[in-house]
Amino acid sequence: NFVAEKKNMTEDQEYELQALESMYPDEMKMISSEAPIKFSVFLRPEESSITCVRLCFTFPETYPEELVAYEIQDAQSLTATEQNELQTKIDEVVGDLQGSPQVFEILEIAKEYLLESSDKKAREQEESKNNGKYRVESRPDFEAYTPVTIESFNEWNEKFKAEMRGKVDVKLLKKATGRELFEKNRGLATSDETGDTADGEVDLHDMHKEGEGADRDEA
Repeated sequence: NFVAEKKNMTEDQEYELQALESMYPDEMKMISSEAPIKFSVFLRPEESSITCVRLCFTFPETYPEELVAYEIQDAQSLTATEQNELQTKIDEVVGDLQGSPQVFEILEIAKEYLLESSDKKAREQEESKNNGKYRVESRPDFEAYTPVTIESFNEWNEKFKAEMRGKVDVKLLKKATGRELFEKNRGLATSDETGDTADGEVDLHDMHKEGEGADRDEA
């Protein structure tokens, strides 16, 4: 029990320790029940939080008239810069709490900072993972490409030119065939107007005239 040795603490200290014990039954650890009173609180904002820290507190004899002494310990996933930043945030507030309970406010500031830091680190890890995956998937496999040499380029160039010439020849052939069809159709139309027959065709009208002439000769 944190308040077993009441003779070593003031009434204000006793009440504050009782309140802290009820809020942090598993996280709070008594270091010394004799003056000066020392205890620690382990903070992990959420079970999934990456960052966590242990804060060690020491009550001065006249606390809370004097400011509580605290130390950041066992900081996990917090750099030295981040620990200094957290300490600065605490110091900015705790000075205004002189004469009143201070530990609870310090723990709230620390929890908020740890939660923000944990969320930030989780996002950075996820972004780094996604970026790494993208780079691996998008990086071309240079080993799958055949190195280009002058000989291989010349061989490819000749094939390409031949292929292009073939395409051009076919295109011209199609155009010529269309023109030939047009000229042929025009020629057929002209022969119909003049009465000429196409090569190899027999005009029945001429054959009839020839037959009449032969009959007259026989008579």
